[in-house]
Amino acid sequence: MEGLKGIERSELFLFLPLHFLKLFISILFGKYDVVFIQRYVFTAALPVEIFFRIFHRKKIIIDFDDLIYLNHPKFYSVVLKSVHKVIVGNSFLAQFARQYNPDVSIIPTPVETGQYHPVKLEEKKTFTLGWIGGPSGLYLLEPLYSSFQKLAGKIDYHLVIVSDFNRGTKLSIRGVNVINRQWSEETELTDLNSFDVGLMPLLKNDYISKGKCSYKALQYMAVGIPALIYAEGNNLEIVKDGIDGFLYETEDEFITKVLSLYNNGIFSQEMGRQAKDKIEKEYATSTVFRDLFKVVSQ
Repeated sequence: MEGLKGIERSELFLFLPLHFLKLFISILFGKYDVVFIQRYVFTAALPVEIFFRIFHRKKIIIDFDDLIYLNHPKFYSVVLKSVHKVIVGNSFLAQFARQYNPDVSIIPTPVETGQYHPVKLEEKKTFTLGWIGGPSGLYLLEPLYSSFQKLAGKIDYHLVIVSDFNRGTKLSIRGVNVINRQWSEETELTDLNSFDVGLMPLLKNDYISKGKCSYKALQYMAVGIPALIYAEGNNLEIVKDGIDGFLYETEDEFITKVLSLYNNGIFSQEMGRQAKDKIEKEYATSTVFRDLFKVVSQ
């Protein structure tokens, strides 16, 4: 919503109704073949049933790649029943959507390979485990604290955390050399390329973990570094264990696989190359767009 930038909070109550009125009129009278709704455009505050009653003659497709329905499941059940097609980011989300709509397609979250790519940095001396994400996801690292501490007794390494620390607390683990870096769009690519291994921990049999579309792993793979990710949900569909990344479940597995990458640089580089090739063939924006166009055109 580009038009909402720069508007004071006090003006929103006046602006939002006018904004959505303009949107509805544009859709109602515009000569569109398809109305494509993405993720958070709808909220439970909107009169969704009235909306779809007005636009019932339009071909409407909704797309989401996150658990946006968790807080308002009844609301989204109405949305999914009302639209013509549903596009989701993974099989777990598809399972939810098919309860309400038979026409569901899975299209993975794409990676803009022009933006995420390997960059040659100055040679660094210290091995680096890295994690990137919002502060709300830092809790997922907690089950690895003991592993990080045990690794600190075996190898010299840095644990680099890239996040928005303006909205969260910096990470500190006793006995572990943790480097907290403030995320910014300008430095994100350099930060990703500074990792030797990219981490994506999740929780076992956790509903939220099952619903995630593994974008962290895709970012790591796009820049050609091994992703060491928890064997749950969509992670299982992205990485072929030991070929283009590593899956783990137990602490012993995690430590063993970190050490194998630490001790064998050639193996690590080959895994990163395989990962990059997979992203370019299966998850690049151009590839995913072709699949999206086919679904929308049907």
